[in-house]
Amino acid sequence: MMIFPKMFADSNRITTQLIKKHLKEYNHLIKWRNQPSVLEIGYGDGGSSQKSFFPHLPKDLKEFVALDKSEKMVEYARKNSILPTMKIEQLDITTKQLPSQYINRFDHIFGFFLMHMVKDPKQAFMNMHKMLKQGGSIFQTFFERTPIDNTLEKLLKNPEWNTYGVEDLLSPYNSSPDPRQEWERNLKETGFQNYNFFEDSGSFQYHDSNEFDNLMLSVCTFLPNIPEEKQEDFKKYYRKLTRTGKLIDVQVVDGKEIISINYKLFITSAWRS
Repeated sequence: MMIFPKMFADSNRITTQLIKKHLKEYNHLIKWRNQPSVLEIGYGDGGSSQKSFFPHLPKDLKEFVALDKSEKMVEYARKNSILPTMKIEQLDITTKQLPSQYINRFDHIFGFFLMHMVKDPKQAFMNMHKMLKQGGSIFQTFFERTPIDNTLEKLLKNPEWNTYGVEDLLSPYNSSPDPRQEWERNLKETGFQNYNFFEDSGSFQYHDSNEFDNLMLSVCTFLPNIPEEKQEDFKKYYRKLTRTGKLIDVQVVDGKEIISINYKLFITSAWRS
């Protein structure tokens, strides 16, 4: 869930560029069916998918359904939709009561930069399995650990800020010594016995520190829980913390910050056999 849809849309270059990269490298794994029903979960504002994913959609597309947990994101995405066959609806992929209209409906399910924000990955994969037709496939990309996990860990140790729902934003296996093992176990236990699992690592630079700050703030879902009179103090502290940690490098060149996000991503495709 994002609280500032436009801010997220304007600053979120990292997902757009990396989705393009991964689809170029792994699109051979997507065995498109004829006249497919396609679902994208965690659609967000939709801008990233429109730029990176939509060019890969087949011309005989039957339907495209986009889901997001955030009401604000769904409202924003509907206003900016460009696909005629598209429906944008609100749903938490970890729901334990999956609406019947989604069961056994889709040929392909996609999720980009989503699963690291899901608190119950096993339930999410279980729901995807139910939503697929027999032989249907999923294609998911997600962080091993997010760029703000270190920030969130420090906030949890701070009594002034640790009571506002900070823990809800931590990636699900942040504290695990082997997150990949956890993810693969989830796939197997939810019925995805046939799967591919890949890793990608690298660095993404922000030459505009305001763009970086806006991205970090746009994903701070617990900000509305903080009393209004404390929010400016929090934002200053949060801004400082987001520049620390193993995944963030900050260099100052000619008085200007260049901020690098060092990432490790998982890419998985799997089939309902």
